Amino acid sequence: MTAATHPPRRSWHRNPALLALACAVLALCLYCLPVSSSPAMENCSTIVASLRNSQNWGRQALVGSLEYGPLQTLFLLACQSLGGAIGLSAGKLYSVICQSIIMVTLLLWQKNHGRAGRGLAGAALLLAGALFFPPLRELLSYAAVSPAWLNAALLCTLFYQFSQWHREQELRWLVLCAASLSLLMLCGSCGIMLALGCIPVLLREISCTLDDHEKFSGLPTLLLLPAGYALLLYFVWNWLVLDDALFFLRDYWSRASSLPLAALLHFPPASRRLGLLFLLLAALTTLLCFDRTCKAPARLLLPLALLLPLHFHFTQIMQVYSGGLPAYLLAVLLALLLVLNSSDYRRRQRTTQFLLSLALLYCALPIGVSACFQPAGGAPPRTELTAYIDQFWPDSRIMLYGLPLALAYPDLQEHRFQARLDYQEGDFLTQARDEQLHLLVPPPDGKYYPARKSVLAEIHAQGRPWLFLEKQWPGGWQLWRCVIPPEGESKLDALR
Repeated sequence: MTAATHPPRRSWHRNPALLALACAVLALCLYCLPVSSSPAMENCSTIVASLRNSQNWGRQALVGSLEYGPLQTLFLLACQSLGGAIGLSAGKLYSVICQSIIMVTLLLWQKNHGRAGRGLAGAALLLAGALFFPPLRELLSYAAVSPAWLNAALLCTLFYQFSQWHREQELRWLVLCAASLSLLMLCGSCGIMLALGCIPVLLREISCTLDDHEKFSGLPTLLLLPAGYALLLYFVWNWLVLDDALFFLRDYWSRASSLPLAALLHFPPASRRLGLLFLLLAALTTLLCFDRTCKAPARLLLPLALLLPLHFHFTQIMQVYSGGLPAYLLAVLLALLLVLNSSDYRRRQRTTQFLLSLALLYCALPIGVSACFQPAGGAPPRTELTAYIDQFWPDSRIMLYGLPLALAYPDLQEHRFQARLDYQEGDFLTQARDEQLHLLVPPPDGKYYPARKSVLAEIHAQGRPWLFLEKQWPGGWQLWRCVIPPEGESKLDALR
């Protein structure tokens, strides 16, 4: 008799059920950690609440804002539906799902591509740093709940998928890379920039690895077509919702064009140490690109090391949300992971890598929260606004234009505040003939709208013939009243 043959057992890292279970356990453990929500997650939650209440500005923000991408908003909407059913916080659930995906992906990369024992040592060092260094713990706690973790999760999966293709050279991994790039395109300005930066690096590495023009001929289409389709969706959605296919680009373009040249060279003190962190990461990544064991995955980190600093700098001076902090923390973690698994132990390059890693960690510790997000301040309280209007115009509503202003005064029922992302003067005058309207105009400091070449900046400086300035606050905030009376409420009608 022959012995019974049994099918070969799958290794744990090739079993999808075990990987899903590991993600669920990690997500549960991370959810139990005490963390606080970030202003960015609160803003994204406000957009989701507006969508759930069928408000027009929520639909406009879903497709017309590059600060919070459509995929991030829709994923948070799904987490709210799931979290509401089981009594969990949607923001924390959103973040821990992304973080658990990152941790499992890094574990898989270490299992398949790393050196034995190095991953455990790196995890021990990271855990010790998080436990015994309060600045690092504060930074991780601040970044723990953020919509930008979806960018980091997609980047981490892209890093693993490309590493797998580089080792196995199977087409399925490139298909997954194309899917990750297309999803990254739907994650706002940071995701678009990273996807566009990774595509040339991927194509060059694939071409050099295959070294065969016939095999390479169809692969650019495979990578570019899904990403191009995702980018095309922005234009289609903006045309359908806002009747302007380029609306999602206009706010960034107006803010950038209104900045003086001297502002581009201004570095705030809070971001100087972060700039040094960028330089150290770029130097370490460049050094890893010449390592014979990890040069291919290290080159994929170059767009993160080179483009994220530029994106962070320009978004800071334009006073919009960057969304790059989790992606940069991931880039630092991946660079340190490559250093731990590098094989150049007896060479001078290894010492340089080690010193750069220490300097990188030293600069990462004191990064303040103010360098990552600049909340708006100085806005008049909503109770003060409504109390002032109720003295003479109890039925009036305040019109808000622009995403920052809509986020500052959310009104789910739109009883006193009504928001839109686009200012259409004809629509405003048409609505003013139906009801009494007020217009709230922030100061032209570049936070709520471009400081120059903006309709709101013109109204703040010159007004309009049909607007009357009722109140101005010391910070520059203005409350205008539309003097066009609604139909049937003018006293001149009785005289006529």
